[in-house]
Amino acid sequence: MTKKTIVLRGSQLHPVTDERNSAIAELAPEYSILIEPDDDVLADAAESIEIVFGSLPGPVQDRATALKWVQLQGAGADRYISFARERGITVTNASGVHAEPISEHLLAMLLAFARELPLAFRHQSSHSWKYDRHPEVFELSGKRALVVGTGAIGDAFARKAAALGVEIVGVRRNAPGDGRAAAPYTKMVGPAALHDELPDADFLVITLPLTDETRGMFGAAEFAHMKKTAYVFNIGRGPIIDQDAMIDALRSGRIAGAGLDVFDPEPLPEDSPLWEMENVIVTTHYAGLTPRYAERLWQIFLENLGRYVAGESLENVVDVTLGY
Repeated sequence: MTKKTIVLRGSQLHPVTDERNSAIAELAPEYSILIEPDDDVLADAAESIEIVFGSLPGPVQDRATALKWVQLQGAGADRYISFARERGITVTNASGVHAEPISEHLLAMLLAFARELPLAFRHQSSHSWKYDRHPEVFELSGKRALVVGTGAIGDAFARKAAALGVEIVGVRRNAPGDGRAAAPYTKMVGPAALHDELPDADFLVITLPLTDETRGMFGAAEFAHMKKTAYVFNIGRGPIIDQDAMIDALRSGRIAGAGLDVFDPEPLPEDSPLWEMENVIVTTHYAGLTPRYAERLWQIFLENLGRYVAGESLENVVDVTLGY
């Protein structure tokens, strides 16, 4: 009988230490373990692969008839949904790993606009002392943030921003009909109420996954509902926003600015006007980076491996119907 196989790929960024390898062997002694196997080794083992940490090349994935569980190393699962749905495979993601670094990244972008740091950096680059040339500074306290997507990242941001005096309104699929919300949210509404809430938002904070429902969710109609002093922040996925409509809104002064870590497409083309816009902060999809990434990711995988072997339900399971 062929021994069942666990494949660990992409672990250069999240290394398989001796301690982690021993933990896997202890939790799943009946499995063989392949660490960063080359394509030939993967091809030979394809029919025995049951668990994957990371991903498989397409040809091997097609032949992995015993595959039952894939542990992703990121939160976004949009590229795996169709495959998982067709094959009946369980997919778990790294949700929770990113909550602290991404919420801090969002807060950094808010504070950068509040204190006009992009303008200060331009002055610094030109060696210009312009003490009184900061007409657009503002305080976060008393502002309202509309957080669209109240998962781990949205909640972490909400707690941090609320501590600085920002009023937090959340938008989620299964919000109660009466708007009731637990702290730090002052109100929780469903997507149908989005246009009602946009006019009062000083900050639109998008922390959604990319699904059929969220693709193109924010476009010209949504920007037209916003204050001219409002800022848009997106750390979800680029295609959630109609990027051309956002650029038009930024150029026309329909919205005040944007802090963006994700784009459509990626990498952001060199000729994109977003690079040169003074009211835009561009970061290159690194909001989730943290020196604690591997620690948290391996904690999720090892916890789930123990559950899998014991026949228990896994954590962080992606709903292949909803797409996240």
